[in-house]
Amino acid sequence: MKLQNLIIIFIIIIIPIVFIFSYYLGLQIDTINLQTDYDHKLIEATKEAIEAFEINTIEWNSKYSTLANSKRRDIMASINVFTTGLANKLGVGGMAREYILDYIPAMVYVMYDGYYIYTPTYVPETVTNENGIQLFYYKDALNNAKITPNATQLVGGNTTAGEVMYKPQSEGQTVNGITFTTNINNAKKTYKHVLKTFVPYSSTYTDKNGKKYVINYTLDNYVRIIGNNVSEEGYIMKNGEILVVTPNSISIKYNGGDVLPEVLEENIAIRNSENEAIQIASYKYVYNSDNEKRYYDDVTGKFFIVNNRYVKIYMPEVEANHQIAEYKKILITENNLATEYIALYQLLNINDGKLYRMDEGGNYTEYTGTLSSNIDFNKDYSAKNYYVEMYCFNNWLNNTFGSSNKSKILEGKNQYIIEDLNNNLKLSMANYSANSSLDYKLPEITEADWEQALSNISIITFFQGAKIGLKTYNNYVVVTSNENNEFISENSLYYYDGTIQDKYYHVFGCIDGESHVSNAYLNIDFKPQTYTIGDNTYRYYKHCEIGNALSPCFNCIVNTNNMSEGQNLQAFEELKTTALARERYIKISRTRLTTD
Repeated sequence: MKLQNLIIIFIIIIIPIVFIFSYYLGLQIDTINLQTDYDHKLIEATKEAIEAFEINTIEWNSKYSTLANSKRRDIMASINVFTTGLANKLGVGGMAREYILDYIPAMVYVMYDGYYIYTPTYVPETVTNENGIQLFYYKDALNNAKITPNATQLVGGNTTAGEVMYKPQSEGQTVNGITFTTNINNAKKTYKHVLKTFVPYSSTYTDKNGKKYVINYTLDNYVRIIGNNVSEEGYIMKNGEILVVTPNSISIKYNGGDVLPEVLEENIAIRNSENEAIQIASYKYVYNSDNEKRYYDDVTGKFFIVNNRYVKIYMPEVEANHQIAEYKKILITENNLATEYIALYQLLNINDGKLYRMDEGGNYTEYTGTLSSNIDFNKDYSAKNYYVEMYCFNNWLNNTFGSSNKSKILEGKNQYIIEDLNNNLKLSMANYSANSSLDYKLPEITEADWEQALSNISIITFFQGAKIGLKTYNNYVVVTSNENNEFISENSLYYYDGTIQDKYYHVFGCIDGESHVSNAYLNIDFKPQTYTIGDNTYRYYKHCEIGNALSPCFNCIVNTNNMSEGQNLQAFEELKTTALARERYIKISRTRLTTD
């Protein structure tokens, strides 16, 4: 065969192959680029969701943000931010929520003591009145009839117009062609995304005597133990921690250092009357028995609150047992074994120098026992309360399980949480796949991602099903919050001097801050605060010289290389011992209210 013929055959065969390969390679590159682009957009939208959650749950927005109904509200607001943000980033903002939800098989909100899953499922349709109260489940013969609340309906055997409290008289009763039911299994159902019921982190634990207990875990070492007619909760002390609480006194030593009552102080926007201009002033404060701040005026010697117009309202001078009396709670141990504590209360309305005990009827009587030192009126005792509770709880653990078994309660905690989350996610994914034309599977979440997710409040978002070039997108993102009022860790604290000489706040162990740190508060307390006058909004900071703004220390918060390594940390340790205890005590007192 002539060379020319071979060349022609080569051209006819090879060039199309080259073009096809080049085209395929281009599609692969486009697919990779789209994958990377989708990854970035998913990360950005998830970050926006966690930021929205942080904003909605920090203390100055809502003191009730830890209650379950408010938490669900805050989570739903965060989900709306995520779906809207992701839709806008993908260029489908006009369709937004409903379009994006088709590609979201699940979202997980990892909370302090449990988790929520947002996923599609079948839910029964209900009829509600104008106040949103559920009245009954229903169905009809064609499964598509609707109720018109303003129509004439049969209610209790009487025909009335405009009634909203409908109630079937018997199962299967037909009213105006609509069949009612009180059986949820017979209710008409709709397939849609819902925020499922809160799931606590829990497992069972068997003690040395074979008795079983239910253990509810948290992201740290706080546990709830239920079983055998007992219900106890508290922090489990880690190995090596030494805590001494002296009976009949308020003396506490933790790891060799004294835990003292605190003088808490912060800047607030305030005025004496509505006719005055708003000023920023620094005041001491304590937490009352409901863990709400009450500010102290050194001039008058009285406590006060600030209303929503920034006006100072002094607490009325009333005696104990008055309906508007408020108290500060102090916990002390009272027996030689120091295994239980009593709660004493100091009246905040009047500094009468007395301590009170509360009886079973909720009445306060004067405490006649003797303490080794006085209870200061304008100092906070939250940190001391924390250690008293922890001490007594760990004594109970030792007596119930034995000191060697106590430490085993936390063993495998993370694995229990991961397995439970995985099982619920797999079920959600299976339900999602069963109602879709595509077969979705739960991506394998890496060990590093699980460690990140369980290190603080986190969101795990899944996005699947979108066509990107030669493949179908299937990925997840874990984003963790570092500034929230839900989970208090050692890393949640910032340290500062509070004087004009030091204009920075620091993290634990900063070389630049070790010689001049005297205060420690939550990191969220160093965010700017705002107050409004008319249409104008002004900013200020809780912890700095008035008129100045504290800045983050570059050498420790921005650049972590300039840190102490085990030496010269005594000032930090003493502050952490008290500040961490105070913040955890306030947080746990609120967490105990959480139900769903």
